[in-house]
Amino acid sequence: MTRALLMLAAAALFANACSIKTTNPDAKVATAVSATAAAATAQAGGPATGVLARAQAALDAAGAYTIDVTATNFVLPQWGGSDGGVVEVNAAIPVARARLKRTGEGSYTVLLVDNQTFFERTTCETFARIPGGGRNVLEPFIIARNGRLASAQAVQPPLTSAAGIIVAANLEWLGPVTITLDAATMLPLTIEQQSAAPHAVWAFRDWGKSVDVERPAGPIADRGPGGDPC
Repeated sequence: MTRALLMLAAAALFANACSIKTTNPDAKVATAVSATAAAATAQAGGPATGVLARAQAALDAAGAYTIDVTATNFVLPQWGGSDGGVVEVNAAIPVARARLKRTGEGSYTVLLVDNQTFFERTTCETFARIPGGGRNVLEPFIIARNGRLASAQAVQPPLTSAAGIIVAANLEWLGPVTITLDAATMLPLTIEQQSAAPHAVWAFRDWGKSVDVERPAGPIADRGPGGDPC
């Protein structure tokens, strides 16, 4: 009887040892990561695409905002490279006012008003208009009232951090980006390009603050930036 009990005990110990050896540690890690993503998704109110849809709705409701742009040679349509600055947007109209440094040159004031783009270099005393109107020069910065966040591609499951809800996606004009959203309001806090070069970081503030832009007075000639813009 004693011998039989010893044999049963030995068999139990062997089975337990085998169970420990065959446990997959990666499975525990994967489960933890999945749980983190699920928690972030639940907090944001839906799957990955739903998170950006909620962010788009918050953006559209705010309408106006300011972006502090950090960039090196971020190419804008009909403009060329930009090395950052400040952009104020009222997407409801839409109008925008930017103070940007053009790559390799000086600083410019750039206005979007009446669906046209006007600019003045800090060394000049008059404005010029982008040939043909140039409505799309500042378009990359207008992400409200046009569905750009909601239509982002390659959206990854959201994650939570001390900074907020983080979503990786592919965004028009910027390509692969990391978007950080305020967990309480779902408004974007930052949008950062994932590429090393070009690399731009947009930091948002002044949500809903009115932005008024007036068309420059007087006759305005068509001229492109660069060279001698005066």
